[in-house]
Order: sequence, then structure tokens, then C-alpha cells
Amino acid sequence: MSDTNEPQATDAGAEPRTDGATGAAQTEALSDEAATSVLSPEGAAAAGAGAATAAEAATGEPASVWGEPAAPAPLARPRTRWAGIIWGAVFSALALTVLITIASPEARGAFGDWLASLTIAGFVLVAVLGLGGLILLLGLLAGIRSLQRHFAR
Repeated sequence: MSDTNEPQATDAGAEPRTDGATGAAQTEALSDEAATSVLSPEGAAAAGAGAATAAEAATGEPASVWGEPAAPAPLARPRTRWAGIIWGAVFSALALTVLITIASPEARGAFGDWLASLTIAGFVLVAVLGLGGLILLLGLLAGIRSLQRHFAR
């Protein structure tokens, strides 16, 4: 190093370093890329890429860039999927009803006779009852979901 105030050769991207006679004007700045690569966890991980730490080898878990084992994130309690439970129960009840209806010739005959005896008003009544049951079921599921959201807060 010379005692003159002439800029010295530096790495690419870094500002020139000047050495004064008193040393007070000595400055050296790292570029953003160099500072990031030295100070950030990504830069530290890149510097030590491929080398397994003792903590990683011992625990089998990936180690953080600072050599400590990475702490697992706490898991939230999974919520109960009530819609699936209720729809499953509805479809199971419907399947059971169909199985009981087709299981014996007497039950099939009775259902056929009932279906043949329905008038237009009877069909409308069955459709309205079916639609009302569906709306009731959807309202029940919406209420359960609202309660789940309320208690999750």
C-alpha cells in the first residue's frame, strides 16, 4: 500500500479504496451483491452448499443456515369436515332406503304402485319436500361452518 491518496485496485463491483497518510480516509464499500452474499442466509447456504452439518446428520432434519436444526412449525388442529360427514350420512340413508326398497319383490311392487298412483299434485308435493329437505340440509351445513369459523378465532 502506498501513502498516497490514489485509488487502489479493488474487486469488481466494489468502490475504490483509498489509503491516506493518516489512515482516516480509509473506506471500503461492498456492493449490494457482495453484502447480500455474505450477510444473507441464502448467501451463507450457497457458501456451504453440499456440506451436511453435524446437526443435520444426527437428527435427519435439514439444518438452518446457521447450523442449528430447523424448528418444525406448530401444526394447527385440523378442523372436522362436517359437510362430508353429513352428506355421507344423507347418501348412506338414501342408499339404504333404495336397498330396502329393491330387496324384496313385495317392496318393489308397493313402491311401483305408489309411484303409479301419484298425481301431478303428488309429484309437485314430492319435489317441494325434496327441495325443502335440500335447503334445510344446506342451511344446517352453513350454520356448522359459521360456528367453526367463530370458534377458530
